[in-house]
Formats: sequence, structure tokens, C-alpha cells
Amino acid sequence: MSVFYALIFDGNRQQLVKHTCESEAEFTAYLREIFSIYVCLWMQKNVINQSLG
Repeated sequence: MSVFYALIFDGNRQQLVKHTCESEAEFTAYLREIFSIYVCLWMQKNVINQSLG
């Protein structure tokens, strides 16, 4: 699992988006679902460490 952050411009304003998912492709699909048309100005991926309890 990873936490993705992106700075998105949708033609009117910039917005910082945070989403937890498995892959960059899944994050991109999420962005398309929310914005349909956008420019990604910046993106970061942080891997979540899952310990074995």
C-alpha cells in the first residue's frame, strides 16, 4: 500500500490531493474519476510499511 499526493490544476484552481492505493495506475484512475481533465503539477508516493505484528 502507498499514499500518493498530487498537486492538481483543473483549469480553475490548484488542489492538493491525497489518496491511499496499491499502484500509480490506480491513483491515476482515481484522479481521472474525480477531475476528468487536469494537469498534474507534482506527485509523490510514500510507501506504507506494514509490520508483521
